[in-house]
Amino acid sequence: IDGTYVRESGTPLFKDGTITGADTGVSVGGGFAAAHFQDITVTNPTDSGLDITGQTASTLDGFDVTGGNYGVLIGNSASGSMDLENITLDGQTTAGVYYAKDITGTLSGSVVNSAGAAFKYGPNTDNDVDFSGISIASNAVGIETSGSGDISMTDVTMANTKDVVIKSAANVEFVEGTVDSTTVEVTGAGKFTRMRQLDVTLTADAAGIPGASVTLLDANGASSGNGITDSVGIAQDLK
Repeated sequence: IDGTYVRESGTPLFKDGTITGADTGVSVGGGFAAAHFQDITVTNPTDSGLDITGQTASTLDGFDVTGGNYGVLIGNSASGSMDLENITLDGQTTAGVYYAKDITGTLSGSVVNSAGAAFKYGPNTDNDVDFSGISIASNAVGIETSGSGDISMTDVTMANTKDVVIKSAANVEFVEGTVDSTTVEVTGAGKFTRMRQLDVTLTADAAGIPGASVTLLDANGASSGNGITDSVGIAQDLK
């Protein structure tokens, strides 16, 4: 899909498709190419299941890729936005999802049995990234970054040969969840930080105090987290 399908022309729907043995299952990009992809299965592509090659303003919901070098490849010329919802990627040889450049959009689903990273960020990426409440398991590497954007992971379950690999100055904060810190590899100037969340209850005369500011201080007396108490006096998820 290229610039022929721009948003002003209406957004075509590609649904319930099966693609086997292609070089690339789906290629999107150019002139804010716009389309919606739903319930597409790609089996054994030579290169990638989905390749984002230029500007796009598209959505994807339900995308299964087995085999190939990449499940989803966001190329060096990619830009714009693409939602990647309910993706299922299995058995890629290089990476499940590879961001050579930053794009915006939501992401959900699973990546398993990748011989490389489940999610890989290249040196030209600089956006900060948040993962929350997902499982990243059964891959050679869970998260690998060579970019400059920081990565925050909250309530994520990891179980990979190497859970996190940092090759740049990027910082990775891992909050709650499950991770094997002994498998974390840092070869760049970045840092991996294991963190916990704290709920603070503020009361007076056995009654919760709502609307109060609560600040956590680190060992040097500097603020490391803050929050506001709710209707029953609890400031939640401070870190």
